[in-house]
Amino acid sequence: MSTNISGKLISIEGIDGCGKDTQVKRISNYLDKKGHEVMIYNFPKYESPIGHCISDALEQPNYSPYALQLLFSADRAQQFQSVISDLSYGKTVLTSRSKWSSYVYAVSRGLPAQWAENIETFIQESDLTFHLDIDVDTSVARTGGRDVLERDKLLLERCRLEYTELANKFSHWITVDGTVSSDFVFAAIVEILTEKYRV
Repeated sequence: MSTNISGKLISIEGIDGCGKDTQVKRISNYLDKKGHEVMIYNFPKYESPIGHCISDALEQPNYSPYALQLLFSADRAQQFQSVISDLSYGKTVLTSRSKWSSYVYAVSRGLPAQWAENIETFIQESDLTFHLDIDVDTSVARTGGRDVLERDKLLLERCRLEYTELANKFSHWITVDGTVSSDFVFAAIVEILTEKYRV
């Protein structure tokens, strides 16, 4: 692995409420101060046309899980055109969620694993993924159960297990305890980034 962080795709994963967006912003500010050009992408991008459809779908308990996953995939496909361009110019790209987020939620809702993986094959694998692990009660307490997925404790528990399996499977996934304070999580992430990329 190259020790240069430029042109790298780094993702933050975990169940809802684990602190993905918070850590993406903190990492971005940290790297920016170090002189790195950083771009941030959030999946999904709720303010986009596709994002509005996702928001509406998340308020409907009986919405087709297949249709919802395809919306998430469409959002990533639309944004990834810009991600690829940024990486080609040597920018460091930080994303809140990755291609595996849709897989985790799809499989946890009983959809076929191969189908869930296939619809994301066009999305580039991240160079490094931080898995912020939290328990379900912490998740619900932090989010307040804003939509049908975030209110489903059984689903969140299944998602957590799927994330754990992925973290054990992939060498570029690193699990960080997300139940501790944001400062401790950030310190752990910076330590790993420094070790891998000497930032």
